[in-house]
Parts: sequence; structure tokens; C-alpha cells
Amino acid sequence: MKKVFAGVVSGALTVAMVMGLAGCGGGSALAQARSIQGEEVSEEQWVAALTQVGEAELVGIAEGDAEAANFSVGYEVDVDMDVTVEEQRVGDTVIFEGGSMSVDMNVSATVVTADHKTHITMTYDMKMDGSEAMLEDLGGTAVDQSGSVEVYTSYENGQVALYAKVNDGDWNTVSGSLDALEGVADSVIQALDTLTEALGEVSVYASRFGDFTYSAEDKGHVYNSESDMGVGSVVGDVGGKLIIKIRDGKLAAVLQEASLDASISGMTMTGSAGMGMVYTVGGQSVTLPEV
Repeated sequence: MKKVFAGVVSGALTVAMVMGLAGCGGGSALAQARSIQGEEVSEEQWVAALTQVGEAELVGIAEGDAEAANFSVGYEVDVDMDVTVEEQRVGDTVIFEGGSMSVDMNVSATVVTADHKTHITMTYDMKMDGSEAMLEDLGGTAVDQSGSVEVYTSYENGQVALYAKVNDGDWNTVSGSLDALEGVADSVIQALDTLTEALGEVSVYASRFGDFTYSAEDKGHVYNSESDMGVGSVVGDVGGKLIIKIRDGKLAAVLQEASLDASISGMTMTGSAGMGMVYTVGGQSVTLPEV
């Protein structure tokens, strides 16, 4: 039972970390993604728009002679979630101590990809705190971190090169992957991974036009999450909406939002989830730093 509770809470936190939670300022990527008016498009237009960002891997790789993707993305994730768990007993034996936990996280980023190169700038402010029992059962500790990371990646002749700068430090060449980046906590690496995965998942929907319905109220094409629990969308498991907005034949925004207010077997979770990405397709360039 103890493992079950820890697993459920950990899963909820993972949704929050991946999704983000609403509550951002008016100029944020999330707010912009909400306000953008998308157009109702045909399947042909849909496929063309999403295919334009189909090379949205970390390094903007285009295989073979394929044309490299060229776009920029404003991205924002904001987390504000509370979890409370009641004490669990079997007879007189305590199998799970009660406790509470709060998560407060904001990650903002800009991503530019062009000519098989990518430039990522990310700022973050992460706080996770709670009762000792809750943190211990989740295998973690309290987190209070803020800072910035800037990363360039380049793909040439089958090789990937990574350059990274933490806060106001010097540029460093990183071998292998971002996991080798020094001076950055695992939670920050996870946030970078989440960002690049989110970019890569968008093009998956190019072949799923039939799973979306245009909504004038929502200003875009809304995913019918009941069709398969939201493949590629973490909001599928907690309700809410995934909205893709296309304007002038190009992808304009991706918006995911959901509210979280649940009580399960003595565990209460509250929060509101949202993640926004605002696209500019075409006209981009990336110049690698001198290291």
C-alpha cells in the first residue's frame, strides 16, 4: 500500500512537471497561446502545417537530404500544485504516514532551430517542499532552485555537438548528451528534456487530423481525448484540452490545459494545469558561440 500511494503521488507530480500549471502573466507564452485565433483548416492544410515542424528534435536534425526545420518557439510551463495524503493504517500499524507537499515551478524558454542547429535559452524557478515523510516516500528532497541555461546544438556529418552555459558562466562543450551538463540539477535537465520532447511530439499529430474538431470558442482544433486517452498528451489522463492552432497555413500555437481537483483513497490533489507554445515558422537563423 505504501508503494501504491507513493506511486500515485509521484505520477501526479510527473503530470504537473510535464504539463505545467496555469497562472502566468499576460505577456507569457501560455497567455499568448490562449489568445491566438486559429483557423479551421482542411486535412491537407493540417498535414502541411504540422510537417513544417516535423524535425523538432533537440538538434533540429533532418535525415538524409531532407530540408532542415526552420522555426522559433516561445514556451512556458508554470506549476502550482498541492498534494495532501491522510495517514494509512492496517489495524494499529501505520503503513503510510500522512503528509502534504507543494510544488511551485516556472520554466520559460525560447527555442530557435535552423540549418540543423538549435539555440535554447531557458530560465527556471523551482520549489518543492513538504513534510519529511512525503519527501522520503517519493525518494526525493526539498528543492529550491532558480537560474538560467543556454544551449546550442549542431548536427553535421552525422555528429552532434553541444555547447552550454549555466547562469553567467563560461561556454562549455558538452559531450554525449545534456545529461553530462555540469552545475545543473537533475530537475533542470528533466525540464530541458521535457521541452525537447514536447517539441518533438507536436508533429505526431500530423497524421491524426480526424482526432481533432475545430472549435470557434477554443480558437483552434481540439483533440478528442476520449478517442484514446490522449496519445502524446499528458492531459488525456486528467481531463482538459489539447488545442492546436493554425493560422495563415502555419502552426501558430499549441495549448494544453486542465484543472486538477481530485480525492483518491485519502489523497487530495488540487491545481490547474497548462502549457503553451507559440510558433514562428520560417525566417530563423542560428550562429554557434565561439568556445
